[in-house]
Amino acid sequence: MSDINIITPPDFLHNKNFSVFLFYPSLYVKEQFQEIISKSKNRFNVYMYEDPNGKDIDWVLNVHKLSQIVILDLDNLPPYWKKLESYLVSFGNTYYLTKAEEIMYNKISANRIFAVEEIESKLGGKFEI
Repeated sequence: MSDINIITPPDFLHNKNFSVFLFYPSLYVKEQFQEIISKSKNRFNVYMYEDPNGKDIDWVLNVHKLSQIVILDLDNLPPYWKKLESYLVSFGNTYYLTKAEEIMYNKISANRIFAVEEIESKLGGKFEI
């Protein structure tokens, strides 16, 4: 069983844990993520942002920068954040999900995933089976 810290705005946690940022995750994404990390012996900082009225842009950008993995659910983003999605997708630590067929982001990032389990090995490894 892993040690998990859930962090939301305005907080930050500075330690040596593996940091993952879930940005507007759907229930499906949360369930997949929970299943994966429940098998891990690693320590995680899980930054979560899903405030429907949120405009914590400084916090979001800082967490995006300090996290080893960012999971971005494009289909779940409110209109305010749509303006920033291409910027976030352009980073190598961002893995994005969408049901859209024709999407330009495939040209700027090869990190499109269809399920969180596709990046299970990037979430720190050392999983029990």
